[in-house]
Amino acid sequence: MDSDWDRNNLLALLQAEPPRWDDVLERLCDKPEEAYLTDQFTGLSSLHYAITKRKTATDPTTALAIVKGIAKANPTAAVSRCIQQGFTPLAYSCSSEGLSAEVLQWDAQLVAGLYECNPDAIKVQSKKLLYPLALHVAAVSRLRFRNPKSEEAAGSFSSPVFDVLLENSEKEHMEQAIHTLFKCNTSDILHRVSVEEIWARKKLPPRDLIGWFVWDVLCRILRAYHYCLHAGRHVTYNTLQTLTMVTDCPPAFLLLGMYSSPSDILMKE
Repeated sequence: MDSDWDRNNLLALLQAEPPRWDDVLERLCDKPEEAYLTDQFTGLSSLHYAITKRKTATDPTTALAIVKGIAKANPTAAVSRCIQQGFTPLAYSCSSEGLSAEVLQWDAQLVAGLYECNPDAIKVQSKKLLYPLALHVAAVSRLRFRNPKSEEAAGSFSSPVFDVLLENSEKEHMEQAIHTLFKCNTSDILHRVSVEEIWARKKLPPRDLIGWFVWDVLCRILRAYHYCLHAGRHVTYNTLQTLTMVTDCPPAFLLLGMYSSPSDILMKE
């Protein structure tokens, strides 16, 4: 590292374990140009560190102010990717570490702030070619799998991060999120398909899938996808019909669509 490196610059302060957030905020106000600093070995910028270490702040509002301050001083930081995973600061914000309402609300404020500073951040893919919406779906699926009996996992799906991302995502992002949802919950989905098939063969009334995490997420994406496809046109939403529009839609989702609303099979646009 350069011998002239200032150990009190913004990047160095954020790299500390843990950062002294008040000092970081003061430095940002005095030297906003340091928002452009990036670790040459990891590709992690000051904004990356502010995001990844946000949970160490005792006052969330201070960390949020710093994130927004760096993003405004250097809008390009929102689309910069680190070397290892190819994550942008927005990607790290989407990879939530908890399902509690408090954690997700905090993350949602970060996502909204980063998007506001640079809307292109939502279009940047990671090294695994995942968009932020798919990253969040994967993160939430993973957390629910690890703690299936937790209060958050047992309840209906609710994520303000998901809401912000879905509202601003494009058709390609939504399709990828649908495929990611299937990949991360395959065993649960296939089990549900087999149960619904037995139910259908017995000619029993279709069962309501509302309240099941996978179905709730899928239907919310499909509604946004529908409006994206038919922007400016009044076309009645139909779950099964919308599923057929998804590129390479997983057959299991199509089956669930038929089992949940068999009358939709005969509907015309």
